[in-house]
Amino acid sequence: MTYLKPFALAVLLALAGGCTVISPSVETYSTLPAEGPPQPLQILPARGMDGGSLAFQQHATELAGLLAAKGYTPSGRTAPLIARYGYETLPPVERVTTRREPVYAVRHVRRSNGKVSVTRYVSHWHTVEERRTVYPRTLRLDITERASGQKVYEGTATSENVCKSSSNVIRLMTEAMLRDFPAPHRGSVTVSNDTAC
Repeated sequence: MTYLKPFALAVLLALAGGCTVISPSVETYSTLPAEGPPQPLQILPARGMDGGSLAFQQHATELAGLLAAKGYTPSGRTAPLIARYGYETLPPVERVTTRREPVYAVRHVRRSNGKVSVTRYVSHWHTVEERRTVYPRTLRLDITERASGQKVYEGTATSENVCKSSSNVIRLMTEAMLRDFPAPHRGSVTVSNDTAC
């Protein structure tokens, strides 16, 4: 069985139009208790985010659903926790990857019985260069206690992929960041859904 790296798999599926697979790098820190009753929280836009935009409202609603599934119910101004949520799509960049591929040749050898045997062999190797435009994105979630102003959760996720549209990627990055919530996590997290990027 052949296994593909997450990024390669994401490219193939994206080109096929079937679904989206990404493996963002996630780094979260938390002092929220792993056990015990969750608390209500209020979701607000991070600094620099347009909280009135339809895009932010959509992603904030998705965040609220993911947090509610963890027991942290979105609430209003009286909630003891404040969650500030933001994301950004950076200008596209071109990544260049190279790989070595064999070049084959054929050798004909006449045997003593007059027959000719044909042997295929690697004569040399050449380098294949592949250029790909990717779209870097960053996502951040900070949670503080309303009464004390003390930060109790800090999370970031970064991703580069070939998806031009941010909507589905931001949704998946948020899901990846909250995979172990409220516990901390550091490392890549592979997530996918059936929506083509």
